[in-house]
Amino acid sequence: MCGYSAESDRGDADHRKKVHRAIFHRYQYPVCCTDCHCRPAVLTNASSVLALGTSNRLARVVDRTRLVAAELGTLEPGGPDYQIWIAQLDPLHTRAQQLLLALRLFYADLGLFAASALVSVGGSIASYYGQKFVFQVAAGLAILTGTSAVVALCAGCVLMAHETRLAVQSISEEARMRARRHMMQRK
Repeated sequence: MCGYSAESDRGDADHRKKVHRAIFHRYQYPVCCTDCHCRPAVLTNASSVLALGTSNRLARVVDRTRLVAAELGTLEPGGPDYQIWIAQLDPLHTRAQQLLLALRLFYADLGLFAASALVSVGGSIASYYGQKFVFQVAAGLAILTGTSAVVALCAGCVLMAHETRLAVQSISEEARMRARRHMMQRK
């Protein structure tokens, strides 16, 4: 009637003992325990550091765009220096867009790592209480969110690498421009 029987109670007790043994066995090896708990923390920390660095780089692009705009205001439109300075605006716009997308990806992976950890805890609780279906759903969801987080992290890193290449090209072009200007002033 209420669903209680001594047999089902023994089954729950056996399940709890198995879970306890599995947990105890895992904690006999401190390296495994530390590895299990540190991996998500390291990835979350890496994402946070990347988001902070990306925000800083985005601010530098904004500063550079302002400097180019100020320099353009002092030059005669159509002159050779004007064309060189105006040519820097498109790469700066591209860099800003890539950094903004990378920043969004890093924020997304931070949220996804947190969601994955929370769902994993929920799945562990469900497993402890013998809720097999809830555990399976939680495990699938944790794998999905964790995998999505890693994909977002990798995509953001690829964008950062591409933006770095554009930044180095921009610095090289500016160095050539300044060297050319210096040579013209010496003549």
